[in-house]
Amino acid sequence: MIGIHDSKKERYFTVQTVAERLSCTDVFVYTLIREGKLKAIKIGCRALRISESSCDAFIMSRTVNPADYFAAEEVKPARPKYASTAPEDPIEPARPKWMSK
Repeated sequence: MIGIHDSKKERYFTVQTVAERLSCTDVFVYTLIREGKLKAIKIGCRALRISESSCDAFIMSRTVNPADYFAAEEVKPARPKYASTAPEDPIEPARPKWMSK
């Protein structure tokens, strides 16, 4: 029979440790927890801990394939800077009245 003590012991990190591991701010780690992207447990009235497996799972879910990341994007046709609603009605620049004399 496998007991609780036979399984691998889970390590838990503070918010600050996870922030250092991800090279980000504590606020960003709190945001990830709030959005459910990182799972945390609450110990005490304010302290949070993030499991190592949750942190690793987050990192793995965000890992990108360099070939996909640096692939050339599809070139979109250029839009005219000032598109007119009626094609036959060109847009004329605004001019003061004294210029039309």
